[in-house]
Amino acid sequence: MPPTTPLTLRPYQIEDVAFMESALRARGWVFNWNEQRTGKLIEFIELCRRLAHEQEYPRILIVAPLTTLHSVREEFVRWLGCSVAVNPTEEDWEQRACTGRMEVVAINIEKLRSQDHWVFAYGWDMILLDEAHHYRGRSTDQTKGATRLAK
Repeated sequence: MPPTTPLTLRPYQIEDVAFMESALRARGWVFNWNEQRTGKLIEFIELCRRLAHEQEYPRILIVAPLTTLHSVREEFVRWLGCSVAVNPTEEDWEQRACTGRMEVVAINIEKLRSQDHWVFAYGWDMILLDEAHHYRGRSTDQTKGATRLAK
């Protein structure tokens, strides 16, 4: 899938992506704790691009505040040229999941508070939890939901 705009990473981002890729392969998960405004979303997009070369159609879930969902979607479209379903219904997702290409779903953090939301039933290849400060407290519903997604 050719990006609509060439992606150029800074040297530290190249190192970050290489580290995240090796950690993902070794452990099956990775955290990116870099500070704000360092390009973590672009690094994640590059990691998704690398995963897409290995899998026929990876399933990617993005969990972000409602105020940033559309800008996250725009970045994926811009850099990967893939479609992103924002807060889709389960029926919409099931139709999209059978297309044979990378599928990206972006949902609002609030959806993690629902114990029976359909996103918990799917095996996601990659999950991005944007704005990590929303998952600080172990007893919060969104932290419990994020933990459940990771299992």
